[in-house]
Amino acid sequence: MKIKSTADGSAWFCCPFCGRKLFKVMQRTQCRDFPAWCRKCKREIIVNIDGKAIFAADAPCAPQAGAS
Repeated sequence: MKIKSTADGSAWFCCPFCGRKLFKVMQRTQCRDFPAWCRKCKREIIVNIDGKAIFAADAPCAPQAGAS
């Protein structure tokens, strides 16, 4: 998951699949189970935001070591 920081302390949440900016996140932003839609790759990402911690429920996961 990519997050691009700005000079004013906020950040942009980017699509974990294609990298396009989706929405701006301020320092005190909070939401749960927010459905973000990416117009570029046509996917929906469920996002949880708690201050500066951002979790995407549908983000692609890196393969684990030793997995076959």
